[in-house]
Amino acid sequence: MPTIAEARQTFTDLLGRAHYKGERIDITRRHTPYAAIVSVEDREKLDDVDKLLREWKCASLEELRERLKAAKK
Repeated sequence: MPTIAEARQTFTDLLGRAHYKGERIDITRRHTPYAAIVSVEDREKLDDVDKLLREWKCASLEELRERLKAAKK
């Protein structure tokens, strides 16, 4: 996991890794996860999950899974 300073120096490379290889890159600050670089495809998936959580009024991903499973029965 690169630090913020390392990410600044290699930003173009990190973007390429996310875009072309689908890597999910965590950026750290003082050894703590601070931000992430993901592909647009991954961000769109996260947006879809967020939308489902709001539509189903679920507090967590686990709750959404359980409710979707119950709805299939």
